[in-house]
Amino acid sequence: MTNLATPTSEKTLADYLQMRYTILLIPEEDGWGALIAELRGCVGAGDTIEEALAMLAEAKEAWIGGSLKSGDPVPEPLADGSEILDVWYKRKR
Repeated sequence: MTNLATPTSEKTLADYLQMRYTILLIPEEDGWGALIAELRGCVGAGDTIEEALAMLAEAKEAWIGGSLKSGDPVPEPLADGSEILDVWYKRKR
């Protein structure tokens, strides 16, 4: 019996890590926050933008790797982040 739900081509962790996701940088009182808009809960923080982005890169790898391991879907980046930025801006007002 054939499993119709099996995808014909599966993306690997390396494939997802090469994709350009929407990153939001958020100034905080004591540094910077960073998040990937398409990956709910994928965040990083640091004293500098560089530190926040480095922590975000680690979080991105763990988030995607964990999702792939557990069989959960991994969202692909939006063609342009304007929809996400619009929603984020409205929440901050």
